[in-house]
Amino acid sequence: MVEKLSFIACLAIPSACIFWLGMRLTPRKGFLRVCEKLFLGIALLQLLNWALSPFQLSLPQSVLASAAAGYLGVPGAVLAFVIQRIP
Repeated sequence: MVEKLSFIACLAIPSACIFWLGMRLTPRKGFLRVCEKLFLGIALLQLLNWALSPFQLSLPQSVLASAAAGYLGVPGAVLAFVIQRIP
């Protein structure tokens, strides 16, 4: 539990830095927004994996899944879960 919380905290710090830099530096704003969405997607997938682990369910931990979760939120995480389950 402590390891997962420290992992999420380690993701929150770079995400906050990227958000702050994205607001300050306009030329790199688009790239930093993409990085911010990826970090938020990774954090969302980690939280959902932690919440779904008692039910023996897991979400994929890939760049595509975290991008979908970062841009779409929980529906993106559900989409990644459904795509993982398709044979």
